[in-house]
Amino acid sequence: MSTSDTISCHRRNVLSLGEKVQIIAELDKGKRAVDVCRQFSLVSSTVCSIRKNRDKILSNYQKSGKDTKRIRAPTKKDVDEELITWFKQQRSQNVPVSGPMLKKKAEQLAKMKNYGDFVCSNGWIDRFKNRHSITFNKQGVIQSLKCNYRKALLSHILEHLADKTDFKINVLDSINFLAKAWRRVSPKTIKRAFNKAGFDSEEPQRTAELENKDKEDLPLAELIRAYRSACNLPFSENLFDYSEVDVEVQTCSSNSSVRIVADQDMEETSSDEEEKDVQPPPGLKEARQAIRLLSRFYESRITRPDIFRSIGQIEDDLERSVLFS
Repeated sequence: MSTSDTISCHRRNVLSLGEKVQIIAELDKGKRAVDVCRQFSLVSSTVCSIRKNRDKILSNYQKSGKDTKRIRAPTKKDVDEELITWFKQQRSQNVPVSGPMLKKKAEQLAKMKNYGDFVCSNGWIDRFKNRHSITFNKQGVIQSLKCNYRKALLSHILEHLADKTDFKINVLDSINFLAKAWRRVSPKTIKRAFNKAGFDSEEPQRTAELENKDKEDLPLAELIRAYRSACNLPFSENLFDYSEVDVEVQTCSSNSSVRIVADQDMEETSSDEEEKDVQPPPGLKEARQAIRLLSRFYESRITRPDIFRSIGQIEDDLERSVLFS
C-alpha cells in the first residue's frame, strides 16, 4: 500500500478536531460536499456527519485546551460579550440579524465605551461568528429574493419615468413584484441553502440541471445607475447598501394598548384615503383588445411557441368569460 493510500485510509477513520473544523470552514464557504470529500480524501458519510454535528464540533474546538490557542481572543472582550447578548435577544424575538447589523451594533457598543481605536472589520465579525458558532444559512435565498424584488421595483419606476407618467405603487403592485421575485430565485440557490443546512445531495451531477437558464434582463447595479441617472442623483450608494437597505427594519413590536388603538385609527384613515385612489378594473372588451395587441407585438419579434401558448390560454379564458357573462 502506498503512502498516499495510507493517509487516505487514516483520514477516512480518524480525524483530529482541527481537521474537522477545517472541513466545516470549507463547507461554510459554499463548497459542495463532494468537492470537500476529494480535497480531504474522505467518504461522503464522514463529511455529512461532520456537517450534521457542526455546532458540537465547533463547541468542542473552542473548549479544547490545545485548539483554543489557535482562536484569537476578542480585542474588546466586553464588546464581544455585550454583542452576543444583544444577538441572543434579537433571535429570541425572531428578529432577523445579518452581518451588517452585527457590525453596526458592535461599532455602537464600542462608541458607548469610548473605544476610539476599535475597528470592526469583516475579520472581527468573522471571528465573532466563529467564536459563537453563528451562521446565516438563510441569507442566500433571502438575498436573492430581495435583489429580485428591487429589480422589479426599479424596472417599474424606470418605465414610468421614461414615459413621463404619474404612478403610485400600491399593495397589489408589491405583491406582484414579490411573486415575480420569487419566480426568479433559481433552484440552484435553494439547493445550496439546503446543502448548507445539512441536506446533502447524492447526485452532484444534477447541479448543472438546476441552473437557471434564463438570462437576467438587467443586473441590479445597472438598474440603480439608470434610476440615479434619470433622477439626476449622485451614484454614492453601492449595490450592497441598497440590497440591505431594510435590514434593520423592525418587523414586530410589543405595543401598548394606547399605541394599538392609535394604530388602528391610523389604519382606518389610511384605508379611506387609499379607496379614493383605487382605479376601476378594465372590462372584458379592454382586456381582449390588450391581448390582441400583445399577440401582434410578439408576432413581430419572436417565434417562441411557449409565449404564444400562454397568450392562447389567456384568449381562451377571455372568450369563456364573454360567453358566461
